[in-house]
Amino acid sequence: MSSDHVMQFSKHIVYQRRKSMKSAVEVACDEMKKKHTFLMNEQMTRFQLTIDSRNERIKQLEEQLENERGIHKKQMEALEELHLADAEECEKEQRLFFENMLKAHAEEVKALKDEMKNAHNRNTELLNMYVSASCDTLRLLEKDRKNNL
Repeated sequence: MSSDHVMQFSKHIVYQRRKSMKSAVEVACDEMKKKHTFLMNEQMTRFQLTIDSRNERIKQLEEQLENERGIHKKQMEALEELHLADAEECEKEQRLFFENMLKAHAEEVKALKDEMKNAHNRNTELLNMYVSASCDTLRLLEKDRKNNL
């Protein structure tokens, strides 16, 4: 073998070595890209599952909130109805109390007026009796005076 031939063979070995190294680097790069893509997909899947699970939890909480609002609204309506019924009952009792009080007052006023009328009649009668007695006394005195003269 000649030195050219050895030189060419050696260049060919170097070339093949470089080509093998380049292929190895490309294969390694491809494997790294595949691994990166796989890891990213896996990570995205986990993130998506987490997001889906959180979205589901948010939906459940929103439904629970709506249910609670509905329950609260019904409770408030029931309380409002009770309050209105209590207020109406209170107004009714108050109205009845004042009506009874006004009736009692009217009866007391009537009784007092009757008593005043009776007292007035008694006083008039007594005054008439007093005037009559006075007149009788004066007549007797006048008669006595005439008889004594």
